[in-house]
Amino acid sequence: MRAVRTSAAGLLVLAVLLTGCGTGSGKGAVGRAVPAPAPAGAGTVGAAATTTPAAELRAGLTWELVERTLLLAEARGAVLASGGDRSAPSVRADEQLLERGAAELARTVGVGDLRGALQAESDRVLSRTRTAAGLEADHARTAALVARSGPTLSVPALRRALDRSTEGLLTDPRRVDTAQAGVAAGLVANALAAQEQTGSTETSAVVLRADLTRLLVARAYLAGAPVDDPSLDLLTRTLAARLTPSGGTAGVLAALRSGHSALFAAAQARRDDDDA
Repeated sequence: MRAVRTSAAGLLVLAVLLTGCGTGSGKGAVGRAVPAPAPAGAGTVGAAATTTPAAELRAGLTWELVERTLLLAEARGAVLASGGDRSAPSVRADEQLLERGAAELARTVGVGDLRGALQAESDRVLSRTRTAAGLEADHARTAALVARSGPTLSVPALRRALDRSTEGLLTDPRRVDTAQAGVAAGLVANALAAQEQTGSTETSAVVLRADLTRLLVARAYLAGAPVDDPSLDLLTRTLAARLTPSGGTAGVLAALRSGHSALFAAAQARRDDDDA
């Protein structure tokens, strides 16, 4: 998985807050060794269950799809800010990241043609001839291509999640839905895991790891500092491992989602103030 725009200080504060949510002494929660992935079907429990092959697969796809959704929004905003000039440095920088991400997603899914489809989607978001119907057609093509990687994948469900993740993006770059990007990642991960027999991607530990990944990747982008910080994935694994044995994870995730929504609202308020 790639490094994202992250704030080391912000992540450290978040880590300290979250590691106080579980039971136990809390010593060494952040930065401690995380158990190595266990073989599929080994019946792992507790902290080890967050680093199974299935957990790694779903977290990785969640990272890539959430990052792509946020990058599309950022690139669209850069185009608008530049008056439609795609040669502007900020636009080109985002396009290069989108191209790189398309290649990585194609490798993860194992479908080479997916790269071109994702690049076509990016081009539509940034072009002057953009249309919502065209973007939906791009999503339909993407879903059909991804289905080659696993026959159990529901193409309509994946298309619907992709549509919802960028609904309204063409008229307002702020209208992206990382939760729907996470849904799409889960659908693809389920299909790949079934094909490769890597175990279930729907256990509570795997879903927790993926949800933390989604929240922290979005948090990193909102922080806005371009820092190459490979420890972000380690942080999601560590937090998931810390929370899994404690029980009551639904309440922790509810608090995270609430805080994440408040963060988006605060960021939007700052942007509105800057525009005034």
